[in-house]
Amino acid sequence: MLDKIYTNLADWYEMPCILPPIASPDHNVVFVRAHNVQRVNRSHKTVSSYLVRSSDPSGKALMAHALSSFNWTHLYKLNDCNCMVEYFYTCLYDLLNV
Repeated sequence: MLDKIYTNLADWYEMPCILPPIASPDHNVVFVRAHNVQRVNRSHKTVSSYLVRSSDPSGKALMAHALSSFNWTHLYKLNDCNCMVEYFYTCLYDLLNV
């Protein structure tokens, strides 16, 4: 396993699970879910909602281009690590949602 997940809030998360690869056949997905996932009970069935993004080659190329041309100057000017992480993930999610 190449990636590791560290947290001091382990009680907030379910055990990570390993999913099949998205693109490269030798890289599996490590999926971590928070305990408070919203679930709706309809007719004794639990329904969960998940966001699934396309993984087609053109979308990946567009994402790579967007990341390489993004101006990260504001990130480097932040003094607080938590603010840097929040800014990074906000930018990343915004780019993913485009």
